[in-house]
Amino acid sequence: MRKILQIIFLLIVLLSVSVKAQDNKHLLQQLQKQKNNSEKITTLQELSDYYIAKPGDTKADIDSAFYYTNQAQKISSGLKYKRGESYSNVLYAKIYKKKHQNEKALTFAQKGLDLAIANNDYDIQGDAYIELYDLTNWYTELDKKTDYIEKALEAYKKKSTKEQLAFILITTAEHYNYLGDNPKAIDLANQSLKIYRSIGHKDMVNVYRALGNVYSSTGQYKKAVEYLLLAAKYGEEKNNLHDQLSFIYNQLAAVYHHLHEDKLSYAYLSKSLEHALAIKNIELIYTVTNNMVVSLINEKKYAKAERFLNSIYSKYKPINLIDVVTVKTCYLILYTNLSKFDRAQVYSNQLTDIIKNKESDIMPHIIFNANMAIARMYLAKGNYDTAKQYLSKNLKNIDQSVGFANKKSTYTVAYQIDSAQGNYKEAIEYLKKVKTQDDSLFNIDKNKEISQLQIAYETEQKDKDILLKNQNIKLLAKEGELQKQKTYEANKSKNIFLGGTILLLITVGAIYLAYRNKIKVNRLLRSQQVEISLKNNTLNHLLEEKEWLLKEIHHRVKNNLQIVMSLLNSQSVYLKDATAVTAIKDSQRRVHSMSLIHQKLYQSDNLSAIAMPTYIHELVAYLKDSFDTGYIQFKVTVDDVLLDVSQAVPIGLILNEAITNAIKYAFTNGQDGTIAITLQEKEPNYFEMFITDNGKGIDRDFDAENSNSLGMSLMQGLTGDLNGTFSIINNNGTVIKINFKRDLRRKPVL
Repeated sequence: MRKILQIIFLLIVLLSVSVKAQDNKHLLQQLQKQKNNSEKITTLQELSDYYIAKPGDTKADIDSAFYYTNQAQKISSGLKYKRGESYSNVLYAKIYKKKHQNEKALTFAQKGLDLAIANNDYDIQGDAYIELYDLTNWYTELDKKTDYIEKALEAYKKKSTKEQLAFILITTAEHYNYLGDNPKAIDLANQSLKIYRSIGHKDMVNVYRALGNVYSSTGQYKKAVEYLLLAAKYGEEKNNLHDQLSFIYNQLAAVYHHLHEDKLSYAYLSKSLEHALAIKNIELIYTVTNNMVVSLINEKKYAKAERFLNSIYSKYKPINLIDVVTVKTCYLILYTNLSKFDRAQVYSNQLTDIIKNKESDIMPHIIFNANMAIARMYLAKGNYDTAKQYLSKNLKNIDQSVGFANKKSTYTVAYQIDSAQGNYKEAIEYLKKVKTQDDSLFNIDKNKEISQLQIAYETEQKDKDILLKNQNIKLLAKEGELQKQKTYEANKSKNIFLGGTILLLITVGAIYLAYRNKIKVNRLLRSQQVEISLKNNTLNHLLEEKEWLLKEIHHRVKNNLQIVMSLLNSQSVYLKDATAVTAIKDSQRRVHSMSLIHQKLYQSDNLSAIAMPTYIHELVAYLKDSFDTGYIQFKVTVDDVLLDVSQAVPIGLILNEAITNAIKYAFTNGQDGTIAITLQEKEPNYFEMFITDNGKGIDRDFDAENSNSLGMSLMQGLTGDLNGTFSIINNNGTVIKINFKRDLRRKPVL
């Protein structure tokens, strides 16, 4: 992300320049009519800005910018027009920067700044400070960069347009976001947004992108998504914003990954890569490629990840040191996960040499990622001391510009190393930190949702109060009109005859009593309605709290089960007996089948039902990855069935046992084979499940009832929990059949 920050900064500088640059035809027409005065100097400088701001670094554009700047400088010198001279020097700095002659660019930027200070031209001071900021090294002169951006902001505050001030505020916000000063970054970004909105600024892509980036760095993912989607919306309406859109989609993908929305995350990564490829921006291409490869690795799609990385690397060779480190880190991660440690070690050695000799030329977060990949490789190889050595470099900088995701991954690897070395006290402390990162994100989102619900509720209540007041006003108005009509009728009747008056008074009295009675009834009804509404709101609130609590329970159960799996894995490292290791691995798979259910529940809006097609496919995929099953074909046929967790758990455990046994024992000598899993609803609420293979089958004299196999006992016992029937036969392979009915007492809510 930090690498793209430089690209984005260059883009927003060009955007600020393009505000000044008018259409060159209009400027050329103006130039022909003007004499050698300050107005002509301004026009010449605007023409130079126009050619500097054009995309690309073509010689023709640079030559045109140089020509118009020379003309402006000559006229300014002749007229002794200091403002023209100072800004011409700033333009020379921009031109030499485009020519990649940074030393000359720095000289002219400083000269332009000195003239602007002497002449009290604050807006040109701001322009000069921005050039100096851009030309200063991110890694070796960070303090100087901070000083330049602060001085640019101070100068623009003294004299600038609101648009210039908003621009420098958002630029400064991104600078402090890079430094890890998130509160200051958020404050500056919101100041910028406020100014842009006050002037009705139409091009809001950059400010929304920056706000999304800042909120993402702080873990405020809901706000990050809100602003990044706004940036994407406005960016898509414009042309040639590929750089910014690539960054925006990449950042959206990162946010959705942290929110466990992996499909959305990969979709946005694909869109990000599409825009990076459109302009062949190598830095963006490798940044997005790295994220896509890691995403595929997390899904255990290693072959696809390797094909994709090789394809990108063959078409687009790295052009700078950062890209070289990024792609080598990517290959290191890939080969570590494939357990190809010889190839991984080559990339690890290369990265170590590069970082040792070129550390000052590489962004800190790039080095952070490389050290993490090296530590993970040594951890996987069992070289825990070396893994700890590399990880300690990251732990030293864990609180400096490190986001939620990097902190969690660092603590996770630290926990795994200490656990493997038997340092259980330290391992538990790191595991707590991992859970703190998970829970902080969960609670942040939870608190925001509750706040929004509260605001919505208060707004609704205010609307109801206003409506009630309006109704009362109308009711009083009608009452007044009715009273006036009664008085008129009474007076008229009195003038005609006395008896009619008495009769009318009696009638009016009766009507009045009825009316008063009606008012009492209406008041009672309104009071009851208010009470009912309050009770409904209370019940809704309790229901929402119950749903949150249930999600929290499933979330924590899943985490606890994964801790159990991690502890089992740590224990297996120290076991020498193959039978004991196998037993622990079998236990891990059983725990995973239950953990997967709780993960599905806390990620789902339906807290009572498990979608069996998705669950079974993911369970089968996990078991495939747990064994070397390249010679086995899996066929899964599952009806669109929802089952309560009380029945889903036994089914998951039965499938785990049956598939594991088939993988281990059905196919000898690595022969090709097929394992088929079928779950069908034969009749309403009546289900039939088969697990079959075409392997060597069970012995003909095998007696399931009297078998002393733990797996067979588990399957029979779990079938009993389902109140179902269990059978196993030999029919060109092993066939396991289970029939069971839905537990209607716990039928899941659809």
